[in-house]
Amino acid sequence: MWKEILIKVLDGVEDIPSPFAKGAKLEHIFVTVDETTRIGFLWIWCPVTHRGIDVSRMKIPEDRNSVPAEEFGKLELPKISFEPIT
Repeated sequence: MWKEILIKVLDGVEDIPSPFAKGAKLEHIFVTVDETTRIGFLWIWCPVTHRGIDVSRMKIPEDRNSVPAEEFGKLELPKISFEPIT
């Protein structure tokens, strides 16, 4: 299930329905650790249940918005219960 969701996020699909909460849309954030190489990570999660995945050490697609790592720590995000990507 998460693999399909990950592919949709990487393809730029918006408003992906959460499989965990009726009527909820998944949220995600790309975080850039190295601006030159665009290496960073991705979090995807359900805003209701806080179930999610993290993808580390990935090249962030050029056409995706991201936040710098320095700003990421300042964001108020929920405590996400990370699951294996299956």
